[in-house]
Amino acid sequence: MGNSKGPPTSIPEYFAGQSIFITGGTGLMGKLLLEKILRCCPDIRTIYLLIRPKKFGTIQQRWEEIMTLPLFDILRETNRDSFSKVHLVRGDIAEENLGISQQDTEMLIENVTIIYHAAAMIQFTDNLYELLIQNTRATYQLLGIAKRMVNLQLFLYVSTAYSNMNIPCDEAEERVIPSCQDWRVILQVLEKEPTTLGSLKEMLMCGHPNSYTWSKSMSEQIVDEHKNLFPTVIIRPAIVGATYREPFQGWADILCGLSAISVPVGLGLMRVAYTRDECYQDYIPADIAISAILVATWRKYLEPRKGETDVYNVGISKQLPIKTYHLKKYSEEVTREYASQNTIWPMHFLFTTNENLYYLLFIMFQVIPAGIMDSLLYLTGHKPMLMHLTKKMSNVLRMFKRFSSNQIEFPNDNFLQLEKYVSEKDKVFSMSIEGLTELLFMRFGMRAVLKYYFKEDISEDKLNRNRRRIFWLKIFDKCLIYTFYILGCWLILRLLSSIEVVRSVSYITYKAFWGCSL
Repeated sequence: MGNSKGPPTSIPEYFAGQSIFITGGTGLMGKLLLEKILRCCPDIRTIYLLIRPKKFGTIQQRWEEIMTLPLFDILRETNRDSFSKVHLVRGDIAEENLGISQQDTEMLIENVTIIYHAAAMIQFTDNLYELLIQNTRATYQLLGIAKRMVNLQLFLYVSTAYSNMNIPCDEAEERVIPSCQDWRVILQVLEKEPTTLGSLKEMLMCGHPNSYTWSKSMSEQIVDEHKNLFPTVIIRPAIVGATYREPFQGWADILCGLSAISVPVGLGLMRVAYTRDECYQDYIPADIAISAILVATWRKYLEPRKGETDVYNVGISKQLPIKTYHLKKYSEEVTREYASQNTIWPMHFLFTTNENLYYLLFIMFQVIPAGIMDSLLYLTGHKPMLMHLTKKMSNVLRMFKRFSSNQIEFPNDNFLQLEKYVSEKDKVFSMSIEGLTELLFMRFGMRAVLKYYFKEDISEDKLNRNRRRIFWLKIFDKCLIYTFYILGCWLILRLLSSIEVVRSVSYITYKAFWGCSL
C-alpha cells in the first residue's frame, strides 16, 4: 500500500491506496474523519464504513442522508466521485461479532490495511451492561477480526481522555494505564452472569465516576495487549466541541462539548450547576481531534516502535482553559448574538459546590419554574416538556458532578509533539489553535448548534425577530423579579409588625397577670 513510486513523503501519499475500516462513522467524529480522508487524501482506495440500519430504513438510505449533510458540501463541489470509494458494511456494535455477516468479515480480512475504531456508547449512564457490550466487548471482538487481517498496518482506537478518572488527572499520562479489573474476567461474567455486574458495580469500578470511563479503560487494556501482533495507537480526545477550521468553522450536528452547557444556560433551560468559578474541563475542537488521528497514523508509519502502543491525550485546556466564569461571562453575549427561537427564558446562572445548597437552588430555580412552564404549555394546548428536560439534566449533572467541580486538564506532551510531523505541504492537517479564544470557541459552538442541531434559520432578519421576543421576555422577567422583591419585603414587614404586636400583647398580659398576683 501507500505510494508505489517510493516511500511516501506526505500524509496524502501515505494514504494513497489504503483500505480503511471505520466504525462509528455515523457519529460526529466518524463523519468528520470520513469527510477529511475523502477530501484531503483523494487517492484513498476504499473506505469500509460500518453502519447500523435505522428501525425503518436501510443502511443505503442512512448513507444517502449523511451524504446530503452540509458537512460534505465542499467535497460534493470539488470531488463528488470520491463518495463511490465508500463501501457500506451492515453492522451493530451491540451485536455478536459487531453484527457483521460472514461474507463481509471475509472481505474485510482480505482488504483492510487500517482500522479506525471510533464506535462507542458515549452516554454517561448507569447502564453498566450496555456500556460493557458496546464499548468493551465490541473492541475485543473487532480485535479478533483484526488478528485475521492479512495486510493490517494499524489499529487505532478512539478512547477518551477521561478513561482514567479513578486516579488524579495529572497522573493520567500518555501511556496505557493498567485497568483496575481484568477485562477477561469481566467479559466472562458479562457472558455467563450479567445480572451479577449490577450488584457489584461500585466495587468493580474502583473509583471511576461512572461506567463509561471504566468501560473505556478496559478497552484500552485490550488494545494494548495486541501491540505485538500489529501496530496500535490510542487517541484520547477530551470533551469534543464544534470544528475550529476544517472543513469550515462551526460544524456540529449534536449538542456536544462546552456547548452542551453554554447553550442550555443561554436558552434559559439550565439555571443551576454544581461547579465554581475556577473549574474547567479539558476539551478539543472536533477537527483538531480528527487531524490528530491522521497525523498519529502518519507518525506510526515513520516511527513504528514495534511492541509499543502510542497514546495521545488530545486536549487543549493547558493552552486555553475555559473556566466557569468564562461560560457565565460570554454565554449572554453569545446568545444575544445568536438569539434562538428556542429560548424559553432570559439567562440566569447560579452555581455552587455546597451540595445541600445546590439541591435547594435546583428545586427553586429549575424544578419549580419547569413545572410552571409545563402547566402553561399544557393549558395552551402544547406538549409539556420542561420537566422531562429537567429530569434529564438532573441525571447528567449527577453523573458529571465529579468532573464539573474540579479543574481537569490532562498531560498532553505527546499530542503537542504531533505538530512537528506536519510538513508545509500537509498544513491542512495542522493542530494549531492559534487565534482561538474563549469567546470565539463559544461563538462558533453556539452557531453550530443553532444551525445544524436545532436547524434554525440564523439569517439576520430571523435573529432580530428572536432578539425582540427575548427583549420582552427580559422585561417580563424583570417585572417578576421586582414583584417578588416587593412581595418579599411586604411579607417581612408584616412578619416584623406581627412580632411587635405579639410582644406588646405578651407584655400587657404579663403585667396584668403579675400585677393581679401581687
